[in-house]
Amino acid sequence: MERRDALRLLAVTAVTPRFFDWDADELVSGLRDHLAHHQRPLPTQPSGPYRFQLLSTPQQALVDELAELIIPATDTPGARQARVVEFVDVILAEWATENDRTLFLDGLADVDARAMAMANSVFVRAPMPVRVGVCRTLDDALTTARAAGKAWRDGGRVGPRPADHRGLFWHHMRSLTTSGYFTSEAGFTKERKQAIVPGIYTPCMPVEAR
Repeated sequence: MERRDALRLLAVTAVTPRFFDWDADELVSGLRDHLAHHQRPLPTQPSGPYRFQLLSTPQQALVDELAELIIPATDTPGARQARVVEFVDVILAEWATENDRTLFLDGLADVDARAMAMANSVFVRAPMPVRVGVCRTLDDALTTARAAGKAWRDGGRVGPRPADHRGLFWHHMRSLTTSGYFTSEAGFTKERKQAIVPGIYTPCMPVEAR
């Protein structure tokens, strides 16, 4: 069973919320608790090549590049090595609502349009300063939207409610990248240094003589 199969297990629970409303810690906790309850360990080796269900080849390359810019490889694996793009495809194809799916795909098109306006090139072929600049612009807009929402709540909800930051593509891109990374073998065991399911049975371990 692969990570994507484990995610499908979560869908059978009556209390499962919309994935796009989860943050990374909620997903990791829910996945670990659900697998532990059903005594189904999550192996670290894939059972075979993943077949993309929704993202086109150019969209796969774009999501892969955006995810790697969000969580780049350092002394630990980055989003690309964690195969976050496959995780994103599973979520969009099997979990997202039609509105969320459309929002995300339109957001990818907007990223390419921004790069084309700045460098006359699609995002993945644009110079690195252009790619970073596009990401910073999107990140600044997300930060501004979050701050406006917090100010409205802290101010007693006076005046018109600001637009929800969860309606922005960059919110979904960052959330999916973070969730996909920290529920992968690379992110969860090498970055967090934790076991997916604590107490998992590991056979064929060496035994020292007494």
